[in-house]
Amino acid sequence: MQKALDLFLRQKRFDLIFKYLYVKYPHNNFIKQAYLENIRAFNDFYEDDPSYKCPKESPQDFLNSFDKLILSIKDNNFIATNNQIPIGKNNEISDGAHRLAICAFLDLNIETKEDDSDELYDFIFFRKNNMSKDIMDYGALEYVKLHPHAYIVNLHSITDRDKDEEVYRLLETYGFVFYQKDVQLSFNGYVNLKKISYGSFWNQESWIGDTHNKFAGAQEHARLSMGQNPMRVYIFVCDEFEKVVKAKQEIRNLFGIGNYSVHINDTKEEAIALAQIYFNQNSLDMINYRSFKYESSKIDSLIQRLMSLAKEKTINIDNICGSGSTPLNVYGLRESSDLDFLCCDENNDNFNIQEEDLSNHDSELIYYPYPKDEIINNPKFHFYYKGMKFISLDILYQMKKKRNEKPKDIKDCKLIQHAKKNRRLRGDFKLIQKNKIGNKREIILFGVLKFCYTKNKNKG
Repeated sequence: MQKALDLFLRQKRFDLIFKYLYVKYPHNNFIKQAYLENIRAFNDFYEDDPSYKCPKESPQDFLNSFDKLILSIKDNNFIATNNQIPIGKNNEISDGAHRLAICAFLDLNIETKEDDSDELYDFIFFRKNNMSKDIMDYGALEYVKLHPHAYIVNLHSITDRDKDEEVYRLLETYGFVFYQKDVQLSFNGYVNLKKISYGSFWNQESWIGDTHNKFAGAQEHARLSMGQNPMRVYIFVCDEFEKVVKAKQEIRNLFGIGNYSVHINDTKEEAIALAQIYFNQNSLDMINYRSFKYESSKIDSLIQRLMSLAKEKTINIDNICGSGSTPLNVYGLRESSDLDFLCCDENNDNFNIQEEDLSNHDSELIYYPYPKDEIINNPKFHFYYKGMKFISLDILYQMKKKRNEKPKDIKDCKLIQHAKKNRRLRGDFKLIQKNKIGNKREIILFGVLKFCYTKNKNKG
């Protein structure tokens, strides 16, 4: 007998997270669609020998069966002797994924049995079966939020792709890889990333710089991390931080370019922040477009204030989405004087804030192209900044075009059109291929920049 959640968190099975979320959020329509997309990629809505002899030949059959199973286990708990979860030779469950997800959420104990199977339904299986990239990314982000030992490995674009298999095997030695994705970053994106990793979750490291020197240290670190390849991002599950440090050092030894080859988060907060960027296309668009020189202390302080108020009122921050003109501020397109937001939390009635610089935007919902629940829950319609969701530029454009307040909305629509046209091309730096001698010289020079930093945290 063991904790279902413990077994759940040891599995590479990529479909488990969608089943878990379905149990946790039974009224969330987007999660229902994500679950169905996961089933489509798994078996195209057909089970030849379904459990309990209930037919499973359509999306609705799967929903009905899952709903009945959830109610049954909630009412009767989990009778372990009659419902053992089979474990294959590869230590992965071979059946009972729905049962395991339900029991994990309900914090029940389960019993397992061994069998001879060796199937592996990991992220590679679902990617080969053409599962939606956006939904796979969504599941990856939610997994990082859930798993206490999920780390984000940033294999920088300067590194040789020919060694990716060695990196993968090395990570598997110390834990396991739950997910992997290639990420394209502009120079803006890379510098913004350095500002997050080295300045957001502890006292900002002085070497990255500030607005007065245009974050010179972060710029240099980004330039020495960039190459012709995409960044390769891994969700790495490891039960001991000491093993994470060893894995990071061995990867650095593999490439021989010091800290510029790989970064792995130290804190859970950073893991979630990085996942919110890498596993949401709107977030990637924003971080690549937003000038690394741009800072807005006013909007940052309003975000912190809103988050504090939400915590006081026991409002889940994931159920809040910045709206109005605030996304234009986050993108660096123009300053906004206040922070408007949408909220779909069950405690929403207690969160109808109407202040001069902070206000619930429900009064403007008639102009939005989708219901607020859809905007807040569907990753296609929002991005993340400072741990909070904001409506995408596409949603903002449609809202302002329909509302058509003159001249503000007309001007903002032009700003958005310009940003949408150029956001994938923008960058304040043109990367030039460096020869080995030049690259070595620049690394030495950057070492001088960091000489005064004496904390020796080695957080690269």
